[in-house]
Amino acid sequence: MELDEMIASIIEGVEKHLDGNYVDGVTFPDEIKELIHEAADKCRKTELYINTKNDTPEELKNSSASDLYMRMLVKIASAPTWLHAAGTPRLMLPLISDAIKREEVEDDN
Repeated sequence: MELDEMIASIIEGVEKHLDGNYVDGVTFPDEIKELIHEAADKCRKTELYINTKNDTPEELKNSSASDLYMRMLVKIASAPTWLHAAGTPRLMLPLISDAIKREEVEDDN
């Protein structure tokens, strides 16, 4: 599956899972988590990510997966160009993937 298809599948899968109810935050079903991790691996190989990964603010590195996902959606929706909209998930999905992994470890403890 190509990266853009994966991104669309993630957004559609989360929307279907939540059925539009984002009031209590975002939860990710296991199959979407796996897709996020796969997409994040592909994102980490893009030049955009490679060239900007060191510019990530600390607050984003420590945010919850739910908050990061919602920030990603807002940034996509408010992007001034299609290029910004396409680039946003490439920068955010690795952060979301890392947050999911961090939260799973915290939940196990």
